Amino acid sequence: MFTPEYIKTFESISQIILNGKNKVSPFGALDGWKELIDDIEDGYNWVAPELHNDLDLSRSYIQELIESKVLMQFQEHVLFTKLVSELDDRFKELSIENPKWRNIGSWWHQRLLKKGTNEYLKMVRRFYVDIGFEPEELK
Repeated sequence: MFTPEYIKTFESISQIILNGKNKVSPFGALDGWKELIDDIEDGYNWVAPELHNDLDLSRSYIQELIESKVLMQFQEHVLFTKLVSELDDRFKELSIENPKWRNIGSWWHQRLLKKGTNEYLKMVRRFYVDIGFEPEELK
C-alpha cells in the first residue's frame, strides 16, 4: 500500500507540521480521522467547542500533508488522498453545512452534525433553526 520511503517521508513531514511534538504515519493519520468519524456516527458526546478541537487534531493537519509538494512526488500519495476523500465523504454524510459559517476555517469546521447527544446539541441548537434542519438527539 505505502512504501517504506513514503512512510518515512510522511512521518518526517508530519512531525514538522505537528511542531516536532509527534510524528504520524499515513495509517495513523487515516485511523485518527476514521476514529473521530466513528465517534460522530455513534453520537458525539462532547460540547461543540470540543468538536472543533477534535477536528483540528484529526483532520486539519491532514490537509497540510495532502498539500505537501514533497509527498506529491510519491505515486502512493494519490492513494492516501483518495482514502482521506472517502473519509471526508463519510463525515459529510453525517453533517450539514451551515452557510453562515463559510468564513470560519476549513470546510470541516463549517458543518453541524446531523445527530448528537444533548451535550453537543445544547450549544449549537440555535444554528439548526437558521438552516431549517432538525438534528436527531441521541440519548
